[in-house]
Amino acid sequence: MLVELLQNVAVLVALVVGLQMLARQLAHRPLAYGVAAGLLFGAAGIIGMTAPLRFAPGVIYDGRSIVLAIAGLFGGSVAAAIAAVACGAYRILLGGSGALPGVLVILEAAALGVALHYLRRRDERWLGLARLWAFGILVHVLMLALQLLLPDGRGWEVARRLGPAVLLVYPLGFVLTARLFLQAERSFQAEHALRENEERFRALVEGAPDAIFVQVDHRFAYVNQAAVLLYGACSAGDLLGSPVMDRFHPDQREAIGQRIEGLNLRQEQAPALEETHRRLDGSEVQVEVSAVPVRYGSRAGAIVFVRDITARKEMEQRLVQSQKMEAVGRLAGGVAHDFNNMLQTILGYTEMLLEKSPPGSASHDELVQVRKAALRSADLTRQLLGFARRQVIEPQTLDLSVVVSDLLRMLRRLVGENVGIDWQPAPEPCPVRMDPSQVGQVLANLVVNARDAIPATGRIAIETSHAEMDEDYCLAHPGATPGRYEVLVVSDDGVGMDRETRARAFEPFYTTKERGKGTGLGLATVFGIVKQNDGFINLYSEPGRGTTVRIYLRHDETPGAAAGDAPVASGTAGIPGGSECVLLVEDETSLLQLGSQILGRLGYRVLAVADPHAALSLVRTRGERPDILLTDVIMPGLNGRELFAELGRDLPGLRCLYMSGYTDNVIAHLGVLEDGVNFLQKPFSGREMALRLRQTLDGPS
Repeated sequence: MLVELLQNVAVLVALVVGLQMLARQLAHRPLAYGVAAGLLFGAAGIIGMTAPLRFAPGVIYDGRSIVLAIAGLFGGSVAAAIAAVACGAYRILLGGSGALPGVLVILEAAALGVALHYLRRRDERWLGLARLWAFGILVHVLMLALQLLLPDGRGWEVARRLGPAVLLVYPLGFVLTARLFLQAERSFQAEHALRENEERFRALVEGAPDAIFVQVDHRFAYVNQAAVLLYGACSAGDLLGSPVMDRFHPDQREAIGQRIEGLNLRQEQAPALEETHRRLDGSEVQVEVSAVPVRYGSRAGAIVFVRDITARKEMEQRLVQSQKMEAVGRLAGGVAHDFNNMLQTILGYTEMLLEKSPPGSASHDELVQVRKAALRSADLTRQLLGFARRQVIEPQTLDLSVVVSDLLRMLRRLVGENVGIDWQPAPEPCPVRMDPSQVGQVLANLVVNARDAIPATGRIAIETSHAEMDEDYCLAHPGATPGRYEVLVVSDDGVGMDRETRARAFEPFYTTKERGKGTGLGLATVFGIVKQNDGFINLYSEPGRGTTVRIYLRHDETPGAAAGDAPVASGTAGIPGGSECVLLVEDETSLLQLGSQILGRLGYRVLAVADPHAALSLVRTRGERPDILLTDVIMPGLNGRELFAELGRDLPGLRCLYMSGYTDNVIAHLGVLEDGVNFLQKPFSGREMALRLRQTLDGPS
């Protein structure tokens, strides 16, 4: 019996190997695996029946009970059913008086094996040694019981002669075989889980957006696809085995070497640091690198994570530049305000002295030069206010292409004969809401810069077009917001700019021109004007390849938007005066005195005070009834607008003319003058004040 049982066990060992091969091939096809396993178990059972222990003619004993029980336990119901059918059919084919009990033994062993299969799915403890032994005894007790179906009472003889041996050897064979299968199953499961983990890890690493590589002995041992792309390789083979240090900037290699030693020898993690890496073609890329020590095979190494931060660094630089421009803008606006007050005093008294000085006299010519210097300084402060976005403007709906066309003659005179201007308007209207004078400022500054960048002869191209910016574009370009834009483009074929110059191009007072040939406010003014009009600006330039400035202005959705004409100053032979009462409020004493003198010469009755509360007292206590309020905007206590509102309660028909170096959003939001507001920009001449005052008095209330 033992020899035959050992033969069956040998068959089962071969079966284990075959099942492992099947499991690898059909791991994700459970039904196909069940069918194939059933056929293998059936074949093993049949092989066992070909070398049985013959108790009597037609009565044989072999290891089929073990085979079928194992088939049910490890193969499941499908495998057990197929194996049982195959073995049962073969047993019937063998015939003899033991055919019926033999078939029933096959069925009961398979059925009990399937029952144990489902029990172990709920609780793995059913595969413990004690329970397996008890199960083996149960299977073979039932097998001996079925022998009672043998004719002529031979069942009792079988039970008496073979019972002790069957109950000792067969359960032992079942337990050993079950443990063998269990070990093979667990080995396969561990191998399968490891393979799945490796595949999952590889899929995650290969699909990762960041570059990942493994460093062993200072060389690349593994690289993912992102690393291949980052370093400009054609395939992983271009990097594998090459020194990792070759990919680092020479200035950083000493520090990087120390980090690698810490990873490889001391198993220290490397926190994220910003580094400069080199691609295979020698170009550089800004990256953020972190690493953790690992065992790669039998060697110590590190898994390194590399993130390309080029876009992030560019956005950070743009943000810093934007914040710097904002800070400088606030400073420039404040300086311009105080400077305008001083210029107003200089300009006003100079004009008064000019009226007293005979033309042609030495003093008259000197005063003319003083006046010219004051006007040039006033123009400088206007540029500062333009950069600071505090220049007061009166926007109107206009067609950008029409306004540019009207300015072409002036622009061509500006650039001279050696530089040509090519004009390409958009085929459709380009409606924007903007002060026409600012369009002229922008174009004049850009064209002059382009002219100065052309060494001898060259071309300047001006064009208008349409654009629509989405959220993705705006995320990559700080300052831009989604929406429709009209685009003004000015390009030249001049010397171009390097990276450092591009980075500082819009800074006030930064210039690359020779000393005395530029104030450095041209592009700064353009930048401020564009921002004030809710637009944004992009600069493209390379040394030797010219420069292109693209200005994006909000598309005006006003129905029937049409071109607006730039305001043209009308000449006046004399300075108009009047006899009305003017309440002059100015906290700068020198300007208060100057204004009083100018207004008095024009015939007006002047009530001059330096304090808003004093102005209120004149009306409410002394009963004065001025016809117009001429007031500074920014004053201590009450601002100009608040003062006008207070006076308006007592004087419903009072008119108001504001004057200021900048408005600080009191009467204009972000420099855009509100409807119905009369405003005089400091510094101004006596003629300008007289004209504006008369327009306010004579205009609609």
